[in-house]
Amino acid sequence: MSTLPPTLVRFESQLEQAVELERRRRPRRLTARVGAVAAVTALALTVATAWPGSDRPASAVERAEAVLAPADGSVLHMVQVSETALPDGNVDTARIESWQQTEAPHDSREVLFGEDGAVWAENATVDGRPESWSPLQNTVFVMPPDAEIPDGSWEPPTPGAAGLVERMRAMLASGDAREEGRVDVDGREAIRIVTGDGGLSLLVDAATYEPMEWTATSDDGVVVTTRVEIFETLPATSETLSLLSLREQHPDAAVESSLEIPAVR
Repeated sequence: MSTLPPTLVRFESQLEQAVELERRRRPRRLTARVGAVAAVTALALTVATAWPGSDRPASAVERAEAVLAPADGSVLHMVQVSETALPDGNVDTARIESWQQTEAPHDSREVLFGEDGAVWAENATVDGRPESWSPLQNTVFVMPPDAEIPDGSWEPPTPGAAGLVERMRAMLASGDAREEGRVDVDGREAIRIVTGDGGLSLLVDAATYEPMEWTATSDDGVVVTTRVEIFETLPATSETLSLLSLREQHPDAAVESSLEIPAVR
């Protein structure tokens, strides 16, 4: 099996460096996350004019946080394209499409594409247990049934929806986020929300408060900009839940038990 190119490996590490800027709230590991997801657009439109328990209008930060709240019973579908600008001038690009269940057991499936459009990794969690599909071998690798996985011990090899949305929610809930004007993004009005030190920036749609773009700047000058191309919650049906399953998406693949789940093809 081949490995991810060094640029994509650095992509994950740079995201982790950016998380360190969210010092007011320690990030949780994937298995401890509740599958932070967005509510449907209607949620943003029905947020009360006066924030609950207060006479003041809801702020853009509060409205965006409400949109990113879990929506039990649905499946979050996201497509994100991230560009990592390195201090040496090089720019790495990664595209991820992901689906995540918004209620227990919070199953998920993520597909990472290389710059050539080929699938570099396809990974999933089923009842908190990791699985991986190898395109070259057409094999789904699963953990042996009797293998124990310590809670919080496994992290996904690709920073998909769970990680991105959790970072957004952590920033909005930190108490350090504030609105900083409006900008036009491809004809859509967006509200810019930033942290006090400017290390994190989130653009949300001015009408729906759905995320549009996330920028994180690390201490060593690495800038990761993630454009959210698709952000939608799908009803939990047999069809949408099948999108979470590697075996249902690759019915002709062999299934092999392994104590080490390959992260890439």
